[in-house]
Amino acid sequence: LQLKEHGAWPVELVIDCTGFQRLLINKAMGEPFESYSDYLFNDRAIPIQVQHEDPQKLVPVTTCTALDSGWSWNIPLQSRIGTGYVFSSAFATDEVALAEFLAHLGDQGKGANPRVLKMRVGRTRRSWVKNCVAIGLSSGFIDPLESTAIMTVEIMSRLLLHTLPTTDFEAPLIDHFNARICGLYEEVRDFLGLH
Repeated sequence: LQLKEHGAWPVELVIDCTGFQRLLINKAMGEPFESYSDYLFNDRAIPIQVQHEDPQKLVPVTTCTALDSGWSWNIPLQSRIGTGYVFSSAFATDEVALAEFLAHLGDQGKGANPRVLKMRVGRTRRSWVKNCVAIGLSSGFIDPLESTAIMTVEIMSRLLLHTLPTTDFEAPLIDHFNARICGLYEEVRDFLGLH
């Protein structure tokens, strides 16, 4: 690794955990990103935190509500509610979606100033290239409808552990890892599409 402030560092294995930036796998290693936009249309999110209407009445479930151009999540926590709107820019502008979401929140959304985030939905073609393994958001991201991001990190970490018997990075093991991760993302993509 060539670090900006600390020079060159010899490494055997690098885990890319730079999230949506994908600094190592996509930028440094040049591995292409494969979009799932033909399968899953949602490409924007408006996350926000709001206060409980009544902190004594904490609902013990996460709810998802269909809105005009996507869906809204509501995750009650002890100190606040995590909520947001995932939508498709093909069916609503950011301004229209923001107005719709704030209307959906009602009084809870008063005074809120949420921002719209662009989501790049898909996966890196290969998650393991040479001695670089992308895990989590660095490897891919799919519409968060079923909260699969944490699951994919756990599965990828476990598979890496079982696939890494030596530091020779044998091609058949890397190919096996990449095939399994590709299959995982495609299964989640298809499940969400059906859902």
